[in-house]
Amino acid sequence: MSGRCPDGGARYRFAIRHITTTDLTPDQIHELGLKQIAETETEMLAVALKLGFKDLASLNEHIKTERRFTRSQAISCLGSTRTTAAR
Repeated sequence: MSGRCPDGGARYRFAIRHITTTDLTPDQIHELGLKQIAETETEMLAVALKLGFKDLASLNEHIKTERRFTRSQAISCLGSTRTTAAR
């Protein structure tokens, strides 16, 4: 493992052993993360296709640009929910 810090690889392995509950190596953790990302993207693609999008990029673009998914819309929705809950 290369890094900018002297003994960075050893320090990283030490941190993994003492801060987490895993015995995995940094490389194993990285591979696990890549596998989980691939699995999540596969699930997201299935949802995108089911919703009528041609691919995951199209769904992501829709989410970024659709007004109802914007922060201001979410805040408005939250305000309405709080008003209803207060009744």
